Amino acid sequence: GRAGGDAERQLDELAFHFARSDDDDRRRIYVRAAGEAAQARYANRSAIEYFRNVLPLLAEADRGAVLVRLGRAEALLGRWDEAAASFTEAYERALQRADLGAQGWAQTEQGELLRKQGRYQEAGACFDDARAKLEAVGDTAGVAEVDHDAATLAAQQGDTALAGERYRRSLALRRQAGDRRGVARSLNGLGVVAEYEGRLDDAS
Repeated sequence: GRAGGDAERQLDELAFHFARSDDDDRRRIYVRAAGEAAQARYANRSAIEYFRNVLPLLAEADRGAVLVRLGRAEALLGRWDEAAASFTEAYERALQRADLGAQGWAQTEQGELLRKQGRYQEAGACFDDARAKLEAVGDTAGVAEVDHDAATLAAQQGDTALAGERYRRSLALRRQAGDRRGVARSLNGLGVVAEYEGRLDDAS
């Protein structure tokens, strides 16, 4: 609505101002928030600019999360090499801090990028590794995400039984967490699998 648009415009103005200022604290807050808001509305070019501006100011743990967001925006624009570099840096930084959960998220994104490039075997290895790490730290949102991506990979490889199993596993976790958007994505994946299998009644 109008109010949302006004708030976004105000955030963009604040970010534009502080991105060029010496006030690092406000720059850190407003530029990162503007990057996340831009990404949410699919303004990926703006998101990339904001994330690159704020990265040098962030604490180590925050930097990894922003690198993953940056990589996602780059991947959506087809900048495969830049996205791969962002995910790799996020993973290496998480390794240095021995942060298993952050390693798992970075590897999930690496796997998804490889899947989109048709590098299925490498993608599968990334997903397996990521899932083990996310499970070990009890990150159910992460496990649901990697299950979903691994299901899409299985479907692309023609293994509809495995794809269905993984989408259902992802769906159960997302329902448990009350993740409505995630539930919709899992159900959509199951619908696609049903179509692949010629069971159009299941998909409708």
